[in-house]
Amino acid sequence: QVNGSIKVTITMYKKNVKLNGFRQGKVPDSVILERFYDSVYKSAKEDLINVAIETVMQEQNLRPINGWTIVSETEFKDDTPSP
Repeated sequence: QVNGSIKVTITMYKKNVKLNGFRQGKVPDSVILERFYDSVYKSAKEDLINVAIETVMQEQNLRPINGWTIVSETEFKDDTPSP
């Protein structure tokens, strides 16, 4: 799931990022990761956490009274070495 979330996040970045030397939408994944590593991983982690929370809430038939906030940082790793 982690690698899939990272790939989806990279794809979203590719569609919107503008870097000199590359046409919009044509920036290689490796360049996206090199330039935006922290942002990509943060976004992917937040997406995974939100999906997990939604799944549990649906399984337990719960509805939040208010939104939620992630208060602790957890280590988030994939199978790929960092740049």
